Amino acid sequence: MNTHEAAIRLWPRLIDFAHAVGAPYESVKQWNRAGRIPAPYWLSVVEAARLIGKTITVEELAEAIDKRKAA
Repeated sequence: MNTHEAAIRLWPRLIDFAHAVGAPYESVKQWNRAGRIPAPYWLSVVEAARLIGKTITVEELAEAIDKRKAA
């Protein structure tokens, strides 16, 4: 599982994640299928994770993209 998938799974349901990051549910469903969160939402993901007591960084999200490109 990559960092993007792990970030999404910090919430029990996709709808919960969508609400937490301020994204449309249908978009989040697509992100989940692709295993990738678009960069414009990364700061929202970091902040939303912090609010539930979890830590994820923009750097981790970026590194996950770099690893996918290298594969």
